[in-house]
Amino acid sequence: MHIFSIYRRKLVILLLCFTLGILFVANIGISQISTQVYHYVYPKAGIYCYRVKTNSLPDISEVKPRKGKSIFFHETSCNSYYNGKISITPRQACAVESAAKMNPNFDVYLLYVSPGNFCFENSESDRILKALLTYKNVNILHVDFEKYSKGTPVENLYKRGYIENSGYAQSHASDVLRLLKSICGVKEAKDMLNKDCRGFTVYPRDKFYAIPWWNWTMYFDESSTGTVFNLSKDSYIIHVWNKQSERSRIPLSSEVPYLLYAKKYCPKVVEECDEYF
Repeated sequence: MHIFSIYRRKLVILLLCFTLGILFVANIGISQISTQVYHYVYPKAGIYCYRVKTNSLPDISEVKPRKGKSIFFHETSCNSYYNGKISITPRQACAVESAAKMNPNFDVYLLYVSPGNFCFENSESDRILKALLTYKNVNILHVDFEKYSKGTPVENLYKRGYIENSGYAQSHASDVLRLLKSICGVKEAKDMLNKDCRGFTVYPRDKFYAIPWWNWTMYFDESSTGTVFNLSKDSYIIHVWNKQSERSRIPLSSEVPYLLYAKKYCPKVVEECDEYF
């Protein structure tokens, strides 16, 4: 996950990966990006819903986000389509709430590639979505992948089905929705530091990955709380390495670092959780 920031001030966030790709990151709170759900039996099922034309949320193409004052999250799984309504997990929602809470003067957009509408039936997901919508700066919309990629170098990749046939369809779809490295004219991500990237400021890795992936369990270990807080004290975002950690359920009574951050930066989401975060 590559994260580009157009803002300067410090933030402390939990970044998980939930197929939410943060495109523009400002002073966010807790972030989660790119949950890959792979469909091994039917490879195309991963992003099949992108081509389904049905009633859905208003499309992002119908609004004009404020330049330099907008934060974008992309939810690129088809989970909402399979669930029959727009849905979200607590950790995904925590990313969005923390961004909205820490950046009240920014508009926060949560964009679903999956078609679907709200259907509030008092499930945990429904209550969490309602909690997000209590923030005046949160906008939950649809993004039409075909429209989004039209006129870009990846338009033919999508039209010809290359992305769908990939073994990592959702990951590659997420990549399309981000700005990969050509904008800065470099070959390696590390070369983007201190380089003019058309208005983007690219930060060093330690601002986002205070804890390397091989130590991801520290976020779920009460005995590591002091160490995690110390290592991440200068971080803008904290990446919780979802590929490794998504199965680690956290009881709401726990005192692990991840939940402590969540209670501070996404309190409304935590309040709506049934038993686990």
